[in-house]
Amino acid sequence: MSGVGTVVQKRLEPGEKIIVDTNCILAWADSVELSVRRAGNFVGIVGAGEGIFNTELTGPGMVIVQSYNEQLLKDVIRGETKINVV
Repeated sequence: MSGVGTVVQKRLEPGEKIIVDTNCILAWADSVELSVRRAGNFVGIVGAGEGIFNTELTGPGMVIVQSYNEQLLKDVIRGETKINVV
């Protein structure tokens, strides 16, 4: 398995939820419940470059996520997307 950016492994407690960009999920345990939902509104999706969907992961169980997705990395390398470095 490989990821882009920072790869984070987190063990969710029963009922604990995290919301992540759908394209940033690398792996999850069978015990983790996934739920996909629309992210933001039309202005945020078009104007701010947010994704269309996010995924809610509900524990218990292990999840592994990445901070970037592959398409974002390609866009940054080509100079089509700017990122802020803190």
